[in-house]
Amino acid sequence: MKFASKPPKYQNPILMFINVNSGGGLGPKLIKKCKKVRNIHVVSLPDEIDTFLEDKFTIITHPKLRVIACGGDGTVSWIMSILKEIYGSNSGYRPPLGVIPLGTGNDMSQSLKWGEGLNLIKLNYIFDKITAIAVSPVIAEIDTWTLTVTDKVTNNVNEFHFCNYFSFGVDAGVAYDYACLRNENKPLTRLGSFALYVPAGAHFLNDHTTINKLAHVTLLGEIKKDDMNISPDASVEEIYDTNSPETLQISEQNQSEQNITSSNSSQDQNQNENGQNESSEQSAATTQSSISNNNDTNGNNSNSNQNSTSQSSESTNSSEGGYAQANSQNENQALENDTQENLIVYLNQRNLNAGENEETMQESTFYANDDEQTMTFCSSLRMYAGRKLWKSKTMPHSMTDGVFEILLNKGATHLAMTNLGIIKPRSYGQAKGARIETNQKCYFQLDGEAKMIENPACFEVKHGGDYPFVLPAKHNKKHMQKI
Repeated sequence: MKFASKPPKYQNPILMFINVNSGGGLGPKLIKKCKKVRNIHVVSLPDEIDTFLEDKFTIITHPKLRVIACGGDGTVSWIMSILKEIYGSNSGYRPPLGVIPLGTGNDMSQSLKWGEGLNLIKLNYIFDKITAIAVSPVIAEIDTWTLTVTDKVTNNVNEFHFCNYFSFGVDAGVAYDYACLRNENKPLTRLGSFALYVPAGAHFLNDHTTINKLAHVTLLGEIKKDDMNISPDASVEEIYDTNSPETLQISEQNQSEQNITSSNSSQDQNQNENGQNESSEQSAATTQSSISNNNDTNGNNSNSNQNSTSQSSESTNSSEGGYAQANSQNENQALENDTQENLIVYLNQRNLNAGENEETMQESTFYANDDEQTMTFCSSLRMYAGRKLWKSKTMPHSMTDGVFEILLNKGATHLAMTNLGIIKPRSYGQAKGARIETNQKCYFQLDGEAKMIENPACFEVKHGGDYPFVLPAKHNKKHMQKI
């Protein structure tokens, strides 16, 4: 019987961002297990976030790098935004991002099929999961979103990035109180973290602030409502848009080699998996100050199609011929030189091009039902610790189609029943963006990270491009339809 997995000798670098505040104390244990493993490079969050770029520069610029975010949904979005800042939105070299779930909900991990959470038993087999992320040839370009919040009193502007969901109203208030209780009590288990939602939710039982009283909502783009017949035969849970197959990069030639029989074969297969281009020192210098503030300035929609095509072509080239030996030094050098030139041009021009070809989208005023108190703009397939909330049978739910799903829920009691799986929120439709004008204090949350703004504010949600995420190797085109 296998009681634990042994660390393989990884041939290519793996950069692991581990949030020590996630997972009920499992973060430090994971750091201890991975710290001395060859080619695993650990960044402890949040302490090392300001210094890792300088400390790990040779790793950051490695053309076969893979990155793993170890934490909750907020950690995944945090690392995603940092990587977009380093490598740019339209650069051909973007190391794929995998997920090891250490949080409470772990909705992104569950949407990508990397698991619902980690415990002490699963921690013993963590190298199996790390190896699976390191060698999987399945890469999906997942939608990312940008939220700009402008305080109408102070005129302060803050920008945030997310890939799961953004919501405002009662559920964000519950999440805000929960975060305060978690920081005070520091639960040691995932179950203990869940228990704190009870007192947090009780605080909002008598809150009757509805969406219509709180804000004026404008939806952007062509609005597809749930009663429209889009595609009766479409799968409700597609992780990629079947009309845009370029968003999914799969090496069909490697499917017969995806079952890893030993750690030694994993080492050989891992050598040519992450064939990415190398970024320049100028990229690191330009982005160092921005990373400390966790601000992503690369939501350049005009170049996203070019980036998707470049990434798809690169993934196909990297996987041809199975997991073979690495390319020659001359080929690698040419690859690195091309990447450096492209990144330098991109970094010099991105500010000039920002907003140059922004799409002018139609606007539609939205009115919620009189008893609805929570509005959610959802991109991921799962919410509330793995619940499948989108219930439309005519509108596919995708993470790569450039639109989000709009969900509406009532007060704290209904939210509790939603979390328990008893009821589901109302599925309204899909949109490409939104603008919310609030008239009072407002709670909001992005990927489980709750915030509050005291003054009236303007919230603008826009598509922020995409980023490549690693999916388990078993997810080929046939299996994708079953997700």
